[in-house]
Amino acid sequence: KKDCFNINLETNVKKIKLLKSSIQNIEILSIMTDAKDKTQIPFLKRVLDYKQIDRKGFAEYLINLIDEFNTEFKIPLEAEIRKIQFPQEGQLLRYIQLKIILKYYNEIISGHSNREHISPLIKRVNSTFSSLSSIFDIVDEREENDKPLTIISLRNIYDNSIKKLITLLVSKEAYELQKSKGNPSDFLNIIIDEAHNVLSYSSQRESETWKDYRLETFEEI
Repeated sequence: KKDCFNINLETNVKKIKLLKSSIQNIEILSIMTDAKDKTQIPFLKRVLDYKQIDRKGFAEYLINLIDEFNTEFKIPLEAEIRKIQFPQEGQLLRYIQLKIILKYYNEIISGHSNREHISPLIKRVNSTFSSLSSIFDIVDEREENDKPLTIISLRNIYDNSIKKLITLLVSKEAYELQKSKGNPSDFLNIIIDEAHNVLSYSSQRESETWKDYRLETFEEI
């Protein structure tokens, strides 16, 4: 028995289940967005502390943001805002993405953040979260799986940074769940084909923080 996932950003049907607790922490969120220490990580911490937004509150919040607009634009804008699709229950990645964007505009309008410091983060958030939303299904609890073997194919993922992120998130969660069992007779084997692509020290495009975290995580595993 085996559970197979053939991951494709364009036509992905079967998603990998990932626990909510694996995503909702500042360490993972900072790595996912390649956030910079001095300005962007403190911003993400404020996002996680940001109030929960429901469907009604979401519309009202956006309407409040346009209060300073000329009244001739406000009414049509309100009508368009109420048509915006709110993330459904279970779409945690989309929900976090929405919170980040709303918090960004809230702080830019109020003058609490510098646009030049945070806007590069927003671009990365939109790109990364769109990809991850088509790959992962975020759940509160894992269902029992009677299949002893799980195969995840990333051959159709051409963005190496997304490959590394998928490998890290899946491996770290599997390791943490195994560790929490406390059963020395129960084994977990993680086999990564062409692992040198994931564990490489040489990378021009990723930050030192992300590289160090990735290598240290796999070293611990």
